[in-house]
Amino acid sequence: MSTTTVTTTGQTASPGQIDARGPRFGAAVTCVVLALALVGLAITGFGSVLAAISTNTLLQTGAPDHLRGRVMGFYSFVVLGLAPFGSLQAGWISEHFGVPASFVVGAVVCSLVALGLAWDRDRPRASGAQV
Repeated sequence: MSTTTVTTTGQTASPGQIDARGPRFGAAVTCVVLALALVGLAITGFGSVLAAISTNTLLQTGAPDHLRGRVMGFYSFVVLGLAPFGSLQAGWISEHFGVPASFVVGAVVCSLVALGLAWDRDRPRASGAQV
């Protein structure tokens, strides 16, 4: 459904709108009402796919032709290569404090990173510095 939305409207999220999945996912999995949790997870899934499509689109259209392969390779390394560290963190916290605590910690970490990136993006740069 997310793919259809992006391809039919031609609009992608701006970099500042891409990642708000952490808080939604944390709220959905700590919910005790199954129906409400399922709705929250469906909305989170839609947002996750939309964010992935938007990120790929922004990276590929924003990178110069001669660097596009390197940019996408680095992006793939960061996204796929760092995922095991998140799994390690989630497993350790789940083992010691329970699964809901693991999801809450993951949501908090994702939210803090997203806020930090949003703050850094809006910060004025020195003259001549590139973003």
